[in-house]
Amino acid sequence: MQIRVLLTSFFLCVSVCLFCTAQDDLVGCGGFVRSDYLSNFSRIKVNLYTKSGAVKYRSECAPNNGYFLIPLYDKGEYVLKVEPPEGWTFEPSEVALTVDGKTDLCSRGVDINFNHIGFSIYGQVYSTGCDSGPSGVTVSVTGPDGHSSQTETVEEGRFTVPGLAPGVYSIAASHPLWKMGQDVVKVEVEGDSASVPSGLTVLGYDVTGHVQSAGTPVAGVQLLLYSDSQTELDCPAPPSSPSPVTSDLDQPRCVTLSQDDGVFSFPALPPGRYTLVWRSFACSTRFSK
Repeated sequence: MQIRVLLTSFFLCVSVCLFCTAQDDLVGCGGFVRSDYLSNFSRIKVNLYTKSGAVKYRSECAPNNGYFLIPLYDKGEYVLKVEPPEGWTFEPSEVALTVDGKTDLCSRGVDINFNHIGFSIYGQVYSTGCDSGPSGVTVSVTGPDGHSSQTETVEEGRFTVPGLAPGVYSIAASHPLWKMGQDVVKVEVEGDSASVPSGLTVLGYDVTGHVQSAGTPVAGVQLLLYSDSQTELDCPAPPSSPSPVTSDLDQPRCVTLSQDDGVFSFPALPPGRYTLVWRSFACSTRFSK
């Protein structure tokens, strides 16, 4: 009987020691996702990655206060990342950790907090009559407080404006040479990122060229623009019907002259196919495309 009691006591001591060792090796990486604009944090995840990018642990935030806790048993280098819905901006968006069991934030029990800065507005500037648009258009965003920021369109005319607080924003698109459509579009950001409705459009593009003869600029060359489209063009029309250049073309839609430096331009031409024909009033002058 005495031997049985001693053995039971021995195994109990061993179990307690093993439990203490396991607890000593366990580190908790925790903190809060904070926001002035959210009351429910259930859509936000905080995940732990190894240095090579593999997911070590996935964590969900507490819906009511944004608290998260990630258990960590192994020392090493990690990256803690907040992963919200697309377009939600946080600072910081990630935190690099070197877990040594003593000096790092997790081992010291220090909260790691991610602060929600705002949402995003997505949009696209279109070319009239097309399902996409150009890059290089300036997009201005003015908030309810009157503060303005700018960005530029990228491929296919798309743009993103991040870090916006809830409110109604005025969106305007501009370009120093191109003719733009609707001046301002209103967008409301409320609890999530928002998309700009259609309305930001490039109505026309400038077309510029040079007239040269043996490398020398030629002034006074008449350039006639033809188009099969019946879309109204914002350019000077020929003052009278010139004699036909070729029977394959109808009457020209626009006309201009080359300047002293040989440069000519047609402003605000909508997307389409055009034919450009030149006339010189000097019989001995010839040009090539």
